[in-house]
Amino acid sequence: MIANNYLNYRDMYGLRYSPNRKFLKLAIDSHEANKNSNKNNNFSIDEPSNDYIVTTIAASIESEGISPLSGETFTEISTLQTLKENVAQNSNENKSSNNNGVIDTAKQDEANKHHIMKPNNRVEHALNFLANRMKHIVYYGSDQKIHESKVSPHLLTLGKFLNLFSLIRFDNMPCLTGRKPLRQLSGTCLNEVECVNSGGISMDRCANGFGVCCIFKSSCGHVTYQNVTYFESPNFPLASQNNLGACTLTILLARNVKQLFLEFIFFETLPPTNGNCIQDQFTIHTDTGSMHKEVPIICGIATGQHMYVEVSGTEKIFLSLLTNTADDRAFSIKVSQLTMFDNVAPSGCLQYFTQTNGQIKSFNYDDGYSQVLKYRNPSYFNNMNYAICIKRTWDHCTITYTNEYKGVEEVFELINTDANGNIIAPGQAGAEIFGCPDDFIAVNYIRICGYKLNDGAVTINFNTNEPVKSIMNGPIVMPVKTNNETVGRGFNIYYYQQKC
Repeated sequence: MIANNYLNYRDMYGLRYSPNRKFLKLAIDSHEANKNSNKNNNFSIDEPSNDYIVTTIAASIESEGISPLSGETFTEISTLQTLKENVAQNSNENKSSNNNGVIDTAKQDEANKHHIMKPNNRVEHALNFLANRMKHIVYYGSDQKIHESKVSPHLLTLGKFLNLFSLIRFDNMPCLTGRKPLRQLSGTCLNEVECVNSGGISMDRCANGFGVCCIFKSSCGHVTYQNVTYFESPNFPLASQNNLGACTLTILLARNVKQLFLEFIFFETLPPTNGNCIQDQFTIHTDTGSMHKEVPIICGIATGQHMYVEVSGTEKIFLSLLTNTADDRAFSIKVSQLTMFDNVAPSGCLQYFTQTNGQIKSFNYDDGYSQVLKYRNPSYFNNMNYAICIKRTWDHCTITYTNEYKGVEEVFELINTDANGNIIAPGQAGAEIFGCPDDFIAVNYIRICGYKLNDGAVTINFNTNEPVKSIMNGPIVMPVKTNNETVGRGFNIYYYQQKC
């Protein structure tokens, strides 16, 4: 009976706590809780016999369709048979030495001296064997040719035997799918049942095979509370040819979220007209109103771009693509909720670059072949006002900006006009407030505009592109400002940090 034999059962069969085998401790705690509950209710339940335990393990394995005569499996089945005989023999010895369930404490203490530091590991061996077989089932099934969908019944059979899902616990950590060279997706490591119930997609294994990397995708009209989700156009990666109207994703923010991190994995929508997004607009709203002052409205091409959006004190965020025509367009935006423990951007930075070297482009800069659009119009937008920030690498004191990469000069074009036309003549660089009153990017705290990247520090010949260097301490911030009159191509700048 459990009440009289529990201590002896644990001691004889080695069910002791080990930091490397936490599931044993959970099993013991559950066992003892049942014992106390039974005692309080004045009734007892017979333990399942060791014969039954081992026989059930073997039956579960045989249910996988494994031939008992095949290689390693035959050895494992033989091990189980030996285990069965040893456990049965040990159980008989225990019964004979403890008449009517009474334990001889003197003999028990004497026995403990010999095996207290090295407990009998027969049941432990059986559980380890079972765990290895379950991993094999999770990865391959009983036959590597069996489709993954046929694995679940075997796993559930074993789960019912040991109440597996209540014994195995793992942290719901971020994970990556391993589908290289294809695009990797970010997800959360969850139990497979939990993933399906949450509306996710199971892709690849995690937590030593006991969990799945669960990917969450959302589209028009969906609501999500997940830490990471992919906001995608209908039928992505195919183009959506319908008029989407207001394609909105509602994000329920978790507690203590400071920022949303938007990564534009793929973004091709209809281009602007004279710097204004008329046919398509990507906008961000909160439950209290618009965020147009903090986050600019964009359209056209934004693949590879990113945004950090301040959301402290907000419960809901609405991401929307507004359209008014039935044309080809497609997008996939990775949305991550960031807390103070994540790599958040400094306050006020719409874009934040954390690498020692990198590339900075204005929105809708790219030109050339499009996978979706019938036509494109590369240019920056009117009424832009945002900050680009760069994380200063430790022991790096100098940073150099250039629009040249591998011998090729990228187009630089930020246009300012007055009553007499262009302030800066075509083909020349402009600097500071007199040359760049309205449309500019500030590099090294100097306004730069015109048709060349040149602040005049290296040469006063403003007809050429020249590297711009900064040796100042403090945060690295590059403000971007435009008005609503004239637009140009924009900027594509490479930066390099040098050690002190």
